[in-house]
Amino acid sequence: MSVVHILHAKCIRLPHTVIKTVCGNCKTNLLLKFLQNHIFTKMKRITAILLLSLATMAISCQQGEKTGLALSPLPALDGGSQTPGPTIKIKGSLPRMKKELSGVTKIKIPQDIFDQKINLNSLIKDIEYVPLETNSKCIIGRVDKIIAGDDSYFILDQENCFVYRFDKNGNFLNKIGTQGKGPREFVDVWDIAVDKSKKIVSVLDLTGRKLVRYKYDGSFYDKKPMYYLFMQHEYTNGGLILETGKAYNPTAPAIHNHLLAFAKNDFSLVSRAFPFDTESKSDFFTEWPMRKFGNDIYYFKSFSDTIWEIGDQQLKCRYILDFQGKGWPKGAIGKVKTNHEMRKLFQGNWFCNGDFVITDGYVFLFIRGKGHGSALYFSRKTGKIKFGNIGPDQMMGHKILYGNPRWANNTNQFISLVEPYFIHQLKYGLLDNSEGRLSPNVIKMIENVKVEDNPVLLVYSLNNF
Repeated sequence: MSVVHILHAKCIRLPHTVIKTVCGNCKTNLLLKFLQNHIFTKMKRITAILLLSLATMAISCQQGEKTGLALSPLPALDGGSQTPGPTIKIKGSLPRMKKELSGVTKIKIPQDIFDQKINLNSLIKDIEYVPLETNSKCIIGRVDKIIAGDDSYFILDQENCFVYRFDKNGNFLNKIGTQGKGPREFVDVWDIAVDKSKKIVSVLDLTGRKLVRYKYDGSFYDKKPMYYLFMQHEYTNGGLILETGKAYNPTAPAIHNHLLAFAKNDFSLVSRAFPFDTESKSDFFTEWPMRKFGNDIYYFKSFSDTIWEIGDQQLKCRYILDFQGKGWPKGAIGKVKTNHEMRKLFQGNWFCNGDFVITDGYVFLFIRGKGHGSALYFSRKTGKIKFGNIGPDQMMGHKILYGNPRWANNTNQFISLVEPYFIHQLKYGLLDNSEGRLSPNVIKMIENVKVEDNPVLLVYSLNNF
């Protein structure tokens, strides 16, 4: 039978859809999804189409949980050559990652969360605006991911297949690698990760079926072939944490129906976690379910109520969201088989769509329900919360540029961004109504911003509460 693989394509905005093929021998449904954001998040620049590839290795449906499988590097999907690498042996069955359930923190979602307003003046301590330099070498289509290093930002632009590095003041430093089919290049960029111990940035190239790794200055470090499919990766002290994105992995049956896998640096598999129902036809899922803040890696299973912290081959239940009777019925998400059933859950219940950011001091969550959305900030020190939606009357002065955080840096600050056209539209009102509250640097930024410029990062900290 043929194996269905996922291939990078141009940015497209597609309705949620499922494409499947059926094995001629055993009528096994091979269910694969377009890699896109679910309906309640801002659409990612989705870069996925489905390709039925006869060039990939065939696999018998009877292999099942056979042990001692030998894997060769996956062939590239663009007609390029296979990334060289040794054959590795993996087990057909793996142990599950250990789960630690003690010490969990429960976050109660207030019953009036959609009725309240957040007072930004009391919430936010300070905001720093960081315009990202714009020149011919760094024209950003969209910021899909930001990784904050000790002295720089690494920015993923999936649309243009670029990775950029800026310093903390927004000055452009260099590109990370180059796009192409050469031995030191990548065909596309789906995900990036930083290994701070080696000071390297790795680029996940799904079309080329490889990880290409570069030094911070953008020069080539090495490359590693992919032996099975995954959509996100993060480095730990003991190897790699891989998020599969429900990719079909017939060559590695131990993980083809699991969401997480722990692997050594040579991609030999060690353990797995979070099995999923391969018969489910619902293709709603969470954008960037695995996130790294500082040195800590967290995982939020799509539309669940739990945030897990990932250690070396161990999962620690860190936060449980208590919707106090407003959330989905227990076990309901596991019974969903179709998009229609999923939409019914959305219509009648509260949930977290996976938008979360964790700093040393605070946890940010975005809660949705019955057509409403609201922000919640939780203090890890005191257990207190601030919550509500942001209305025009709450966004005074330059805080009108506020946006919910999407990332964090290593100094306990949240990171959001604002598009330059928005600043440009409001700049006269911002300057006229500043009443001396704007610093000279902010005034200069507002006066000089151009519609075609790169985005401006908003880096802010919170007042203690």
